[in-house]
Amino acid sequence: MSAKGNIINTLLLPELRRDDLMMVLACRVSNNNITTPITQTIAIDLNCRIYSLKLIITYCTLLIVKPKEAKIITPITTIHANAPHEFVCQSMGSKPASKIFWYIGENQMESIGESVPEDGWITTSFLSFVPSFEDNNKELRCSSTNPKFPGLSVENSLILHVVVSI
Repeated sequence: MSAKGNIINTLLLPELRRDDLMMVLACRVSNNNITTPITQTIAIDLNCRIYSLKLIITYCTLLIVKPKEAKIITPITTIHANAPHEFVCQSMGSKPASKIFWYIGENQMESIGESVPEDGWITTSFLSFVPSFEDNNKELRCSSTNPKFPGLSVENSLILHVVVSI
């Protein structure tokens, strides 16, 4: 009971996971057998990292979920020096939508665009660049991070095998 005489019921949900996204909870209150009980429902929207959730009738804390994986989905083909090549990276499982960054070695590259569906669950980033022979054996890396957790990222990479056409 609160200091003002209100009854407070608390529900603790420890260790929420991705599977709990959009889980619906209902709180029903009644004070006698004559009136209709009042019911309040909420959906758990994951937008911030927490270890437990405290629900007081209509109060809910949002969760943030870091990306689950990042993957360069472009088939690896022969990479010719001085010819444009396009690469695609997808990141899945982030809420809110992840940001994808591209690197060759330690140099950050500028993507040519990004696609994010309305639910934000999958982010697709596109990179186009013209490699030189100096890029041979360098690592091409896509790094995905949730903007709310800039220090936590998932990455995928491949080694560039650049050939010179004669």
